[in-house]
Amino acid sequence: MLLVHLAYSRHGWCSVAGMWHLCRSLKVLKCSIDSAPVRVGTPIALLEDQELEKVYEILHDVEYYTSVASIVSLCKRELGKKRVFLKLSAIGKPDEDRVKACACGGCDGIVPVPRIDTKELYGISVINIYDETQPHYIYRTVFDIAEIKNAQKKVYGVIVEFYEKPSLSTILNLREYVFRHVGPVDLIVGAPHLVFTQEFLRKIRDFVNGVMITSTGNIIMLDVATTDKEVHVARCASCRVDFVSKDFLKKCPYCSEKLTELLKQPTERMLSYTARELRFISNEFLASYDPGKFRIEVR
Repeated sequence: MLLVHLAYSRHGWCSVAGMWHLCRSLKVLKCSIDSAPVRVGTPIALLEDQELEKVYEILHDVEYYTSVASIVSLCKRELGKKRVFLKLSAIGKPDEDRVKACACGGCDGIVPVPRIDTKELYGISVINIYDETQPHYIYRTVFDIAEIKNAQKKVYGVIVEFYEKPSLSTILNLREYVFRHVGPVDLIVGAPHLVFTQEFLRKIRDFVNGVMITSTGNIIMLDVATTDKEVHVARCASCRVDFVSKDFLKKCPYCSEKLTELLKQPTERMLSYTARELRFISNEFLASYDPGKFRIEVR
């Protein structure tokens, strides 16, 4: 058998995405729940023996989906209830798989640049930046922010795109400028995904109402190892431990609470979640997951 595990993540953890793609392309015995946040070293799939060249080819797609979900979920995790948008051009072709990957991170909406004439993409809201119907956002880059002075109608918020990491003083000045010319509306700051580190998000979260991710790229790496025994992964949310074991554990050995099985035999229902459902599952997972306190225990 082949064991797929998270070998590297820029943040030390990831939100799994793309198990539906893995299962329709390879012979999968067990796989992780899509949207589940896991630390580096955690197994996310158990495969039948098959051609490694094809396995790595499919895993490259899963790496991309998981990277998108992880970029979004980091922002959601650090900003709490504030909004996290993704610029449409960041995901390229807006097919269902890519939108579901965004949902696995808890994405609140897609900013339609370039323009598309729809209010929803596979269950994820498309943010209104073109029509004056409510709720309406003004979208500007940092170079043409002065144009917000010409806003005639009431707006819900202002989205400002930066092309590099803005300083906190720049964001504070921007906030004052927007409030002076538009009023106390929501301020959404856009930037490339590499800008949104844990440190940066914590620095700005009290001064913005959300962020817009303007680029995506691989920030995680998956690897494959051979194994001759079945692997189980189960979580105790109370003790904040993910148990990786060769024997099935039903209850936590520390607190005796029932464990949540993270590595499961795929079912049709599990692989057919919509983007809307995956977003809900992601938010549920993130509400109880603190990557700084969770640990992996191998038994």
